[in-house]
Amino acid sequence: MTTETGIYEYAKQGLALSADQPAIWFYGTSITYRELFEKIDNVADHLYALGVREGTVVTIHLPNCPQAVMAIYAVAKLGGICNMVHALIPAKGLKEDMEFAESAFLITYQSDCTQAAEKYLLADISYHMGWLYRTGFRLKNKRNKADAHSFEKLEQPCESRAVVPDSKSLSEKCAAYFHSSGTTDTPKTVMHSHRAINNLVYDAQEFFHRKSIVDEVLLEIFPYFHGTGLALNLHQFITGGATIVTMAQWNVKQAVRFIHQYGVTILIGVPRIYIDLLSVPSFTSTTIRHAYVAGDYVGAELKKAFSKRLNRDSCLYEGYGMTEIVTACFSCGQYHDRIGSSGYPIQEDCRAAVLSSDGAIRTVGDGELLVATNTMMMGYLKNQRETEEAFIFQDGVKWFRTGDIGSIDEDGYVYFLERVKNTIIHNGYNVYPAEVEKVIRSVPGVTDVCVVGVWDKKKKTQFIRAYVVPGKIKETALKEQIMVACKDRLPRFAYPRQICFMDQFPRNNMAKVDRKVLERME
Repeated sequence: MTTETGIYEYAKQGLALSADQPAIWFYGTSITYRELFEKIDNVADHLYALGVREGTVVTIHLPNCPQAVMAIYAVAKLGGICNMVHALIPAKGLKEDMEFAESAFLITYQSDCTQAAEKYLLADISYHMGWLYRTGFRLKNKRNKADAHSFEKLEQPCESRAVVPDSKSLSEKCAAYFHSSGTTDTPKTVMHSHRAINNLVYDAQEFFHRKSIVDEVLLEIFPYFHGTGLALNLHQFITGGATIVTMAQWNVKQAVRFIHQYGVTILIGVPRIYIDLLSVPSFTSTTIRHAYVAGDYVGAELKKAFSKRLNRDSCLYEGYGMTEIVTACFSCGQYHDRIGSSGYPIQEDCRAAVLSSDGAIRTVGDGELLVATNTMMMGYLKNQRETEEAFIFQDGVKWFRTGDIGSIDEDGYVYFLERVKNTIIHNGYNVYPAEVEKVIRSVPGVTDVCVVGVWDKKKKTQFIRAYVVPGKIKETALKEQIMVACKDRLPRFAYPRQICFMDQFPRNNMAKVDRKVLERME
């Protein structure tokens, strides 16, 4: 099928391939492709009856669960735009995000967050679990009170049918909003078209030499609000008729159990996931054929240790990508693997280059990494200046500036060297210092603030440290107020682990705060 169609129609290839096979395993129960698409169609009909139309922005505030899959494809079928937000963002932050995105509708799993929107649906994450997992989940988690706006009611047939736009007409229109730092550390909202997301799926299957993936079983670890989780994982495996074992939250013991129980063949996750798996002495697998690392740094020792545990020469591969290019653009793999490399272009018409210090664009050498591909973003929402600055045009080629320093060898392999931007990557999640600083700076008594990432040698990731110049207020009280503000407006992974007070910040010759000095401080 051509990629010039809506993502809903493109995904229906999976229905044709595997109608009565499990599309999703979710904590002890499965949903077949036939059942899944019946529910997607029902949800779309109900959403249409509730006023969702082509161009309507629907905020999806859910962890990985069947309802998230139904919501994404139902909104896409209607030509709406999925505003994918982090599942842990609290009510105040959620409301601010919705206002910026001009979102008219909210689908959430937290009753406390329904106040962020006039029109909402409330999902019960435990609804599709097997009874044993459901019981355990409800004992550990606060259950939502009965609500007339139950998402699960939409899974049943609707009295009326939706009037849907022609799928081909949606190709170049926006399918989803993702959130990124762009080439700076300033948070931005990335707009991606249906065709760009479809192109990634088509090209990824070609790159990995999988003419058919119907027999593959993916353990879905990446959240759907992340471009990798939605496009490279969910959309690719649903389109291919494969099976997805979905986890609403990471639990290494459950993950090991699912890998064995369902015969998982593919893993895609951040380094933290693989470190956790290796911490379980009993973990091994005869079914995992390929594992990919995304969203964070990976060392040779981890790759070697994981491959050794699975008794394979090499099965943990590194990749590189950005939200602005629907995440993945370079990757190592079974047929393209080179030690130390971040990968080889996964799309046939994906081109890599570097912007050298002399301003020249070269296909071999060192410099800022540039990418030209058919999966590039439409632009940043409400930010024309940053959109224009993100691209370079030369000889009819549109290059995206990644903001990262790297190199390209003569065979076309890409090597990531250093991040130019100040984005902190904590367990695979991007934390934008400017966003955290904005929240802390709003607290009365804070004179100045600088947020940096500090490498945690034990956990192999960065954690967030906030340096604060206080006013005339007790530091203990101020620290408490800062944490209250962060918990009100930021997802949990963006909370500062440490808050350090200083009389003044170190500054460079340009009188700017010297982040490098702060990052090196103990």
